[in-house]
Amino acid sequence: MTTRPKSSRLLHVLAVAPLLMIGADIASVDGSRARALSLPFSTALNLAPLVAVAIYTGAGLLLRTRVGFVAWFAAFVLAVGVAFVPRLVVARSTQAVPVTRWLTQEEKTTMQARFPHPFVYYSSSSEGTRLLIRRSDYSASLVDFLRSIHAYPDA
Repeated sequence: MTTRPKSSRLLHVLAVAPLLMIGADIASVDGSRARALSLPFSTALNLAPLVAVAIYTGAGLLLRTRVGFVAWFAAFVLAVGVAFVPRLVVARSTQAVPVTRWLTQEEKTTMQARFPHPFVYYSSSSEGTRLLIRRSDYSASLVDFLRSIHAYPDA
């Protein structure tokens, strides 16, 4: 029986570390948005990095006898895809509504009374400030309300 060279063990550590770091970052941000919006599978989304590492290890071990070192690359690509599942769930289940400013507490209270849906603020330099709501809760009357308080950008 041959022993595995130390360089390949280091390679696996270098592959697992980004899976955990990137996956944990994605899972924490998108997982918290999913929980705040009560999206499906929101409680399981935080486990995505651990599932990604398990898939990397399991798929690599199962495929290594058939395709050799390429198995670890294929397992890594598959695991990265699993790490991005929280982002996919949030993107497919939500609608972003642009706003020109943060709503005041009074405006948020009025909006919650008229539209009893959960929402999350988020800001991106390329997109600006947005309200994130579930796709099923999106309506034209919400946009009309935001226009009435001068919080919706006029195009």
